[in-house]
Amino acid sequence: MRILVTGLGSYLGSRVARALEQEPSVEVVVGVDADEPRLPLTTTEFVRVDSSYSIVQRIAAATRVDTILHLGAITDSTEVGRRALHETNVIGTANVVAAAAGGTVRKLVVKSSAHIYGSSFDDPYWFREDTPRKRPPEDGLERSLLESDDMVRELAEDDRRVMVTRLRYADVLGGEVGSPFSRVLQLPVVPEILGFDPRLQFLHEHDAVAAIIFATLNQVPGVFNVAGAGVMPWSEVCAAVGKRRVPLPPLLTASAVEPLRRLRIAAIPKETLRLLRYGRAIDTSRYQRAGFRFTHTTASAVDAFAQLLRLRSSASDATEYRYEHDVETFLHHSPSVVRD
Repeated sequence: MRILVTGLGSYLGSRVARALEQEPSVEVVVGVDADEPRLPLTTTEFVRVDSSYSIVQRIAAATRVDTILHLGAITDSTEVGRRALHETNVIGTANVVAAAAGGTVRKLVVKSSAHIYGSSFDDPYWFREDTPRKRPPEDGLERSLLESDDMVRELAEDDRRVMVTRLRYADVLGGEVGSPFSRVLQLPVVPEILGFDPRLQFLHEHDAVAAIIFATLNQVPGVFNVAGAGVMPWSEVCAAVGKRRVPLPPLLTASAVEPLRRLRIAAIPKETLRLLRYGRAIDTSRYQRAGFRFTHTTASAVDAFAQLLRLRSSASDATEYRYEHDVETFLHHSPSVVRD
């Protein structure tokens, strides 16, 4: 296989690339992103591109890849502004779809988000892949995800040469992934909305990587929800992590958390505030029937995250090395380095 990975600079992109390097069936891995990879990679080639992936079609044609993994979608509205969000999620996906629609590409795997379903008071108990959302999108993030999903769906319907897999992720918990809930649960006290105790689902960071690898190495066309089995009320999540809750007013909730953002304590996205009010649960039985096996439930993902936080609090404050692409390139490839 010859594989192109977008979003290599994210935790998921870097981990997926590292896993693919160990696969005997994978000949080439090329990663593109505006940011450097977060982990040292051995054989993966990194190409810096703009956030709209405007050159990805040219790179795909030049390298003759047969598989594209589009992992670069933004699913946290606090990461970038509205314009950059549209540029990455909508224009970026359009460029990836154009790259997949021609040439040698035969498989496209797209990582999306359960935010596509929204979160409101009249939601069904479980969202299946074909369950329509109850209300129109409420912000730019949801609109961009829905628009990009439509483009990928149209490719799957119009070009039968390309096998398309769409994965809709629940919120990921882990030590290396910077998801909104991972950040919220590391605050000294965590917010709750007065009068609400929503049902939530989480995905362990290892399963987040494994779900992409499974879709890459197997023939699983279609749309699939990806989340740990079961749900947990927010109160139980906080208790498991050992966090005290502070109530937010049910009215003007976004205004109540604005001081946290201004003081750079925490930036809680609007989509996360909606989940803290109404929650959401997605049915993952379709992906399990396709052959994927989750290693963590929602409860065990929360327990693993709680254990990680306890280990961090008891560990020494020694400075850890952070991966630097230029340094690692020098150490791995420079003729000046003496190799035994």
